[in-house]
Formats: sequence, structure tokens, C-alpha cells
Amino acid sequence: MTATTRVRLTGIGKDFTGATVLDGVDLELRSGEVVGLIGENGAGKSTLLNVLSGVFPPSRGTVEVDGAPVTVPDYRAANELGLFRVYQDLALVESLTVEENLLLGWERRFARALGTVDRRRRRVVATRALERLGLPATLAGRRAADLSSSVQQSLSFAKVLATIDLLGTPNPVVFLDEPTTSLDKHGEERFLQVVRELATDGAAIVFVSHLLEEILSVTDRVLVLKDGRLVAERPTEGLLEEDLHRLMVGRVRSEQYYREHLQRQHEPGPLDTGVEVTGLRVDGTGPEVTLRIAPGEVVGLGGLEGSGKDEIGAQVAGAADSSHVLTFDGEPVRYGSVRDAVERGIVYLPRDRATSGVFADKSIRFNLVIGSLHDRYANRLGVIRRRRTRSAASELVAAYGVRTRGIEQPIGELSGGNQQKVLIARWLHRHPRLVVLDAPTQGVDTGSRESIYEAIRAAAAQGSAVLVISDDLLELIGLSDRVLVVRDRAVVADIPSPPGAKPREDDVVPFMFRPSDLETVSS
Repeated sequence: MTATTRVRLTGIGKDFTGATVLDGVDLELRSGEVVGLIGENGAGKSTLLNVLSGVFPPSRGTVEVDGAPVTVPDYRAANELGLFRVYQDLALVESLTVEENLLLGWERRFARALGTVDRRRRRVVATRALERLGLPATLAGRRAADLSSSVQQSLSFAKVLATIDLLGTPNPVVFLDEPTTSLDKHGEERFLQVVRELATDGAAIVFVSHLLEEILSVTDRVLVLKDGRLVAERPTEGLLEEDLHRLMVGRVRSEQYYREHLQRQHEPGPLDTGVEVTGLRVDGTGPEVTLRIAPGEVVGLGGLEGSGKDEIGAQVAGAADSSHVLTFDGEPVRYGSVRDAVERGIVYLPRDRATSGVFADKSIRFNLVIGSLHDRYANRLGVIRRRRTRSAASELVAAYGVRTRGIEQPIGELSGGNQQKVLIARWLHRHPRLVVLDAPTQGVDTGSRESIYEAIRAAAAQGSAVLVISDDLLELIGLSDRVLVVRDRAVVADIPSPPGAKPREDDVVPFMFRPSDLETVSS
């Protein structure tokens, strides 16, 4: 198949209130090709995709589709031009069924006489998309709210596949914006397989990811954005992760990426020292979970999607109902909500920052200090000390390397990675006794990850007990003093991970599966 240019951008620029976010971007997207788009948080990747998918127009420059100049006023118009997007943040209506979500906005395509809907045809289109991603057809009738985050993210891709099918689009152009951040390993592998199949069938694909291993495995060439400009373009063949890191951040990735040199050797201490959690049961019915974390210790919690690891973190942090007992140095701590937990020295970074973390329309300053207004930034009468909040916010923005026009900029205008830095700064500057971090580097570029790892090490050095929950096994091993493996809502392994003697992935992964599952895989 001869590759043809589907999309050509010439001199694309985008300004926001005087700040240039994209500047002179030229690129071509060709059929049958997967193009990786990488860059640090705030480099302009999502802004570029927003221009291409009709979220907003460019400030200057031209967009051509199949050789003709076009304007893209909205996402529906983009679809009709053959342009489709899988968004980084999920956009599902939880009260609707999967089938209704996948084809939301295209109901007229299924209209019959007397205003009725051809539900059978709609179900056929929906199930074809689900099955292509290895998802059961029975999902079509289930409510989106009842599904795991991993399945919900797969639905974002299924929605694109269903729309392409419905419109009969030949050789579509598909933009994938951090599409695998919530997928488990199986879902990720199936996702990447479908990406390759689409390209083989003639699609042009732009793949945005901070997971450099993914970029290397699925793309044909790589584009690097830095400060709104395309600064490099390379064929993927022959590139290493170290090469991509250097192109993005201007330096070679440190051998101490996870800051292992800052990790302290922990010896077993008295049982009544540090944090102890007893009597915790996932959903109130699972096996009893017991956790012990010493002051200054980083404990990793790993497991497959649905294992119960996220629920354990939420219950420990007071974000989910639980009857467990938590003690600090042997003294019980009473709390029944996240606010109670914060006041008692327990802070929590949830996995879903979009709905449970940031106040998108509020300023960076507000988002940094909101967790401490009641006890750090108000006088005895409850009056907010605004000068103090401005000073603290400015210091935190500088300390955590948040890329922003200023502390009064709405946080919703920041990249996902910079939003994550703000959330981490919000809680760690309280110097808590227990830190619970769920997916702390999800959607964060490789350079920004290093600053987050440093912040976690600093919190541990100051005496905080840290519980890190992550789907990134290398991250868990590199950061943790111990790795706890969760399977079937129970902790089934406690694996030491001291500096200089880190376990291998192969030492950890077998504990994530039931023995019968491993026998099936090996046979």
C-alpha cells in the first residue's frame, strides 16, 4: 500500500492570553503510519491534538486534510473529516449503558420511522467495537458506572472504533492521547495490537504517551515537542528509551532514575513504631489485610486490575467506608473521612485526579492550599491569610517545577503532569505522618517523574510513612523498601526491595496470579 498524506499542518500556532503554547508546527501524517508524539508536560502535545480534533481553532497556520484546507469547528466536524480521538481523561456518561455511550451523539443514524431507534443495529455496531478490543459483547448493556477504570478507558477506544465503523470512514486519522494510563497489562497489549492492525489497514495514527517503552514498540517515527515547537523527528528503528529521554529533556536519563541512592536501609523495628493497619477488608467482605509501615519507609502495593490494591489505599486514607483500625506508634487514630484523616496526618492522592483531585476552574494557588486552609492559612477567626497563601503557592510551584504562567492561572489549563505535581505538593507540604499515593506518576512525562520521585524520597527522609500504589512494576520496585502484592483482595507476598538488592519483575509477577492461572499460561 502506498502511503498518502492524510493531514498536513503548516505553521500552526496557538496563543492563550498572550502566552504562546504552539509555535510554527509543521508536520505530515501519512496513511499506514503510527507517529509517536512525545514531550515534557506542558510541551503542547494535548494543545496540538485539541487543534486537530476541533476543541479550539489555531491562532495561525493551516490544516489540510487530503490536500484541501479545512477548518475544524468541533469534534463532530472532525469525525466527518475522518479525524478521531481517544482522550486522556475519560468522557463517559456513567448513567448510560456502554452501547449508548459508544454511539452518543449519533442517534439520528439509527432513527427509524415514527422516531424510534433501531436498537438492534446499534447493538451490532457497539458489540463489533467491543469484540475488536477483546471485550465481551455482554458489556454493551451494562452501565458505564459499574465498570472498572481499566474497562472504562478501553471504552474510549471502543467509542472511536464504533464511530469509524458507523461512518464507514476509510483510512481514518486517529489521535491517541495517553490512551493506556488506566489499562491493565492484558488490556494494554490488546490495545497496542489493535493500533497496529488499524495502521496496517491504512489508518494514520498519532500516539501520545509518556511510557517510552510503548512509543518504541508501536511507532514508525517519533516527533518531539518542546515549548510548543517541534524540535526533533526520528525514525523509531534503532532508538532506545535513553535517546527519547535525552531528546525530551535535554539530558541523559540518570542511572538513579528512582533515586535509589536516597533510599535508606530499613531494619525491622518495634511493632508499636510507625503505622499499623489491622482489620481492613476490601468491600467489607474480603480477607483481613494488615499493613505495617515504619517512619521513613516506602512500601509499594502492586497487583492486577481488580486485585483490590486501589480499594486498600482508599480505605486506609478514609476515602472509602471501612471498619479497620489504624495506629500511629501504637496509639489508635480515629477518622471517618478524608478531612478527618488530613487533620490527623494522613494524606491521599487518588488515582483519578480529574474527578477526585483538582478543582479545574480554580487557580493553582487555590488547588495548592485548599487542603490546609483550615489550619495553616487562616487566623483564629477563620479569615484566610491571602498573602501567606500567595507566598506558599509561589514557593511550592518553584520547588516542584510546575510549568505555569503564574499561581493565579486556572489549574485546568495545565498539562496533566503539571496538575499532578500540584496535587502532590498540596499534600506533601503538610509533612504528614502517612502518605497514600495511588498512581502518582500516571500521565506524567519521564523528566517530571524524576521530580516526583525526589519528592517522595524527601517525604520519607522527613519521617513520613509512604504507601505507593502503582501499575508500573518497575516503579514500585525502584521506589519501595518493600513490595506488597495484592491478589483476590488479600496481601499474598511481602518482598524486600532494599537499595542495591532490588528484586526482578520475574520475582514479583508470579504472586499476582493464582497458581492455576500460571499453569494455564505455561501450558
